[in-house]
Amino acid sequence: MAFSLRITSQRLIYTFNFVVLIYIIFVTHYLVSDKAWPQKQNVILLWTSYYGDSWKVENDLEVNLPMGNQYFRNCSFQNCFLTTDRKLERHAAAIVFFDRDLMGHLMNFDLPDYQHRINSQRWVYYNIESPKNTYWLTSPFKSIIMFNWTMSYRRDSDVHAYYGSYGVRDYPSRSLGNVNYLASKKRFVAWMASSCLEDRTNFVYELSFHTEIDVYGSCGNRKCPRSRECWDKILRDYRFYLALENSYCIDYATEKLWNALTHDVIPVVWGGADYHKTAPPNSFIDIRQFSTVIDLANYLNRVGTDPKLYNSFFEWKIHWFIKPPQHWCNLCKKLNDRTQPRKWYKLLDNLWDPLSSCFPNDYPRDIH
Repeated sequence: MAFSLRITSQRLIYTFNFVVLIYIIFVTHYLVSDKAWPQKQNVILLWTSYYGDSWKVENDLEVNLPMGNQYFRNCSFQNCFLTTDRKLERHAAAIVFFDRDLMGHLMNFDLPDYQHRINSQRWVYYNIESPKNTYWLTSPFKSIIMFNWTMSYRRDSDVHAYYGSYGVRDYPSRSLGNVNYLASKKRFVAWMASSCLEDRTNFVYELSFHTEIDVYGSCGNRKCPRSRECWDKILRDYRFYLALENSYCIDYATEKLWNALTHDVIPVVWGGADYHKTAPPNSFIDIRQFSTVIDLANYLNRVGTDPKLYNSFFEWKIHWFIKPPQHWCNLCKKLNDRTQPRKWYKLLDNLWDPLSSCFPNDYPRDIH
C-alpha cells in the first residue's frame, strides 16, 4: 500500500510539474501579446506615432507600413518584426522614437520603462527632417541620456535612413543607353512646393524670366496633389525638375531628388548634400556651379534642346539603378550585427543643431 501511495504521489507531482511547464510556455509565447510574434526574431517596437498618424512606408504618406515581418521579406536579414504593441516592450530589440511626435510623448511622460530596460535593447532616435525642422532641440528634455542609436538621412548616423540610393546592375543594360529621353518631353521645367520660402521663391521667379517654368502647389497656379499619381502623370512630361530643398543642411537630400531620377527627369538640385556622393554620376545639374541665374538658364536651355547632351544625363542608367529607401532593412541588419558596441548619446546638438549643420540659402542672383 505504501509503495502504491508513493507511486501515486510521484505521478501527481510529475503531472503538476508538466501542467506548470505547459502554462509557462503558453504565457511566454502567446499571452505576452494579443498577437503572438515569431520567436527568435528581433522585435522593433514603434513607440511614437508618425506625423501624428499611423506609420507609413518611407517617403510615401499613402501606404501604411506593414506590421509583422512582411516588410523584411526582401531584406538581407529577414528575422525582424515590426510592431506597435507595447506589451512587447520587454522583448523588443529596438524601440524607435520619431522626432516629430516624440515631444508629445515626453510631455505626457509616455515613455518605456527607463529604469528597467534590458541591456541589449536599443533606443533609436529616428529623424528624416532637417535640423531646422527638428523638434528635439527645442525640447526641455533634450539633456536626457536615453538614445543608443540615431537613424536618419545623415551619413554619420548609426542606421542610415536615406531618402533613396543607387546600386550597380549585375549586367550593363545597353538598351537604356539607346533611348532618346528628350523625344517625349513636351514641357521644360517643373517645380512643386508647398512651402513658399522667400529665398527659393524669388530664385524661381528670377529664373522664370529666362526659361519656361511651371509651378505646382501652393507657390503657383498649377495643381498637383502630393501623390504618386501626380508624379507619374505630370512629371514625365518635363525635361527638368527643380529639386530645391527647404533647408541647406549637411547630407539633406530628400524625395525631390529621387522622384526626378525615377521619372527620367534631370533634377536641378539645391541643398547641403554632397550630390556627387549621393546621386548617380552625371545625373543632375547643381545650381551651386553657376554664378548667376542667367548662366543657369542658358545652360538649361542648351541642354534641353540638344538631344545628345540631354541624353548624356541618363547614361548612368546603363550601369546603375535607383534603389528604394530601406530604413527598416538597415535597422534589422544593424540589430543582427553583434559586434556593434552599446553607446549612449548625451546630447544630439552636434548632429541636429542648425547653427553647425545648416548654412544660408545663398541662391545665385542676377544684378539688376
